[in-house]
Amino acid sequence: MALFGMFKKDKKKEHKGFHTVEISSVEKLTADTVKVTLALPGDLKKKFDFTPGQYINVIIDIDGIEERRSYSICSGKDEDLSFAVKAIDGGKVSVWFNTIAKSGIEIPVSEPQGNFVLAKEHKNVIAIAAGSGITPILSIAKSLEKSGGKLHL
Repeated sequence: MALFGMFKKDKKKEHKGFHTVEISSVEKLTADTVKVTLALPGDLKKKFDFTPGQYINVIIDIDGIEERRSYSICSGKDEDLSFAVKAIDGGKVSVWFNTIAKSGIEIPVSEPQGNFVLAKEHKNVIAIAAGSGITPILSIAKSLEKSGGKLHL
């Protein structure tokens, strides 16, 4: 049986429904929050076309254990896809993004998901958000601004 192990290809683990994407930048926003921007290759840009208010899922390997988390997209449609991560005490993935993540690291990322989106006819919106709940609102606000709508926060 040991012979079969010799023929295994040394490749990255594939995750169904995820694409391996490179982090292009990690920008410090506050003492405990970063904005993570992804470098989407041309062949994936269409798959990562999102509606403001959606989120993505990431898989981070920490000490050999896969940790999965969801993060709301905070970028506008005309910006590189970004999400914000606030470090939480004892939070494995949030602390990883705030202390270890950097440009060039590749991570598995799902295509955008979720239904927390505005209907096209909504042009004047009142939003109430607290803490990290602001991230999908930022994306929605950028979209409304581009379309001539207004967001009252």
